[in-house]
Amino acid sequence: MRPRFAGRSHPVVGAALEVQLVDLETELPVPAAPGVLEALVGRPGFRPSLYQSLVQVETEIRDTVAEATRDLYERVDTLRHLCEPMGIGLLSGATHPIAGWRDLHIDEAPRAQAFVRRLQWVGRRAAVFGLRLHVGVPDGEKAIAIGNAITTLVPLFVALSASSPFWRGHDTGLASCRTRVIENIPNAGLPPALLNYSEFLAYVRTLRAAETIEHLGDIWWDARPNLGLGTLELQACDAPQTLREASAMMGFAQAVVVWLLRNYEAGNLIPQQDRWIVRENKWRATRFGIDAELVTNQGGRLATVRDFFARVVDELGDLVDQLDVRDQFEVLEEMLAKGPGYVRQRRACSENGLKSVPGLVMEELRQDRISY
Repeated sequence: MRPRFAGRSHPVVGAALEVQLVDLETELPVPAAPGVLEALVGRPGFRPSLYQSLVQVETEIRDTVAEATRDLYERVDTLRHLCEPMGIGLLSGATHPIAGWRDLHIDEAPRAQAFVRRLQWVGRRAAVFGLRLHVGVPDGEKAIAIGNAITTLVPLFVALSASSPFWRGHDTGLASCRTRVIENIPNAGLPPALLNYSEFLAYVRTLRAAETIEHLGDIWWDARPNLGLGTLELQACDAPQTLREASAMMGFAQAVVVWLLRNYEAGNLIPQQDRWIVRENKWRATRFGIDAELVTNQGGRLATVRDFFARVVDELGDLVDQLDVRDQFEVLEEMLAKGPGYVRQRRACSENGLKSVPGLVMEELRQDRISY
């Protein structure tokens, strides 16, 4: 039977944020997730991840960004209130600035063990944490079309969310070292340019028959259809350091998916760049973050991330207000002004040393405030 895409008539939204559990005194990861999750049994929105120092906090799939944002706040608050009496704090960022993958414990869940068994060193060192975003689309064909088109905007998602300049206590020189680590995983990174939904299903059937994947969750593309939820799932983002930023990225995702979808349904040509340009731009965003200059055409014309973002906002027009995500776009502007997480981490390191960085990241999540 042809797998069914559970299409959505409304651009519903949702998110999943990977939150690190750290010792409140040492600010280093602690393998407390199994016990924490056991205490949360029966409460929706909490799942294990690859490491025992990580909890995946998920929203419901909601009609509006505001509703999904409330879910995220409530569930992170629930997690915090459970953890703090145990001496455990929460940290949201795409890496731990000091600890490395050798310091972490792989979760005992069958999926995590299978992941590491299959990928070995590549899997074990995937100590990087992200924000997954969902936006509802009507059917599988449109999910593929919008997924192809949105790759042009993937560098914006990378640059705006970048929060992983440090790897095992060293400054990588990148805004998002998570992006490069994830791209070592098979079936990760930019998706292939697919003709239609049938070609996507053929791709999945081949990978399953070849025992490359067990299920769709083993496809780590920056944008992929989620058949069960009826969404386009975006996986290019680092885990932001505040929930305000996570909500902002959710609002951005919903707005651009709806914009692309409306163009597609109106029979308009959806603006896309050649994949080699997208790959180059994604690298530039990975390396330089919001200070990157992106290639805008085959003639090599450049635009700053800020200018590229401004052009997208102009294209969205009234859609930002129609979707009631104006507040989220104001936070995006604040992120551009003050710098995403990677900028703030480097400032803290420069002013107070590397050991101060985990505390800064923890405090930003606690206060839900973009520092500096």
